[in-house]
Amino acid sequence: PGDAYALQVGSAIKAPQENLPKARAAAERALQLDADSPEAHATLAHILWLSWEWEGAENEFRRALELSPNSAKSRSRYSIYLSSMGRHDEAIAEANRAVELDPTSFTISQGVERAFYFARRYDDALAASDKTLELSPNALSINSWREMAFEQKGMRDEALETRFRVLALRKLPPELIEDLRKTYREAGWRAFWQKEIDRKKKQAAESRLYVLPYNFARDYARLGDREQALAWLEKCADERSDHLTLVMVDPIFDPLRDDPRFAALLKRIGMN
Repeated sequence: PGDAYALQVGSAIKAPQENLPKARAAAERALQLDADSPEAHATLAHILWLSWEWEGAENEFRRALELSPNSAKSRSRYSIYLSSMGRHDEAIAEANRAVELDPTSFTISQGVERAFYFARRYDDALAASDKTLELSPNALSINSWREMAFEQKGMRDEALETRFRVLALRKLPPELIEDLRKTYREAGWRAFWQKEIDRKKKQAAESRLYVLPYNFARDYARLGDREQALAWLEKCADERSDHLTLVMVDPIFDPLRDDPRFAALLKRIGMN
């Protein structure tokens, strides 16, 4: 149950604070029943990470791996924790070890490209994604990491073509995808992202689903709108968004790092 609740944190179903307490209670209950359960320690580690309890998360990850050193899932999750802390060489090593333990899992395999992406090794991230796509060519997450690696390399055409593929996999109507493609072709990068923001806001209003503020923060950062990007990041902090765990290393926010408000945000979540 702890894993199930944790996976819903930051989803488009409920705001993160609705599930974090339930996830933590379930994991702690599991450890009361079996203090040496590696799965329960790994789940609690993940939940503590989502809760910005960085030291506690690392202690739990280490305990989980001490009890079950050959757990690919635990090593993959530890890898993303290490990435979020800026410990990129360790993150890449753990991601590669996880793949060695479970080479047929695309979920595990994508951890390698993710670790390379946050380390700003974009060519390596794309090479890793080539391998992962062989396991699951239509996986949304794999294509999304690929899109962002292209973007950071300045390959905007390739980035957006990958994004259009992601939108198609998400069942966005073909005519809307073509309209977005036309906007980029005729008006450029900034016009495309403004249209994406407008589309997502309209979709959220019509569906009344919870919207990830982190996604809007990223989109405004792409536009170069510092005020809106920082405002949405503050909303992330207010909601304890799980995505905010990666804000210290997300390349999309590099243009904001000289702003005192960004430094204050990192301090607020214990990363500075």
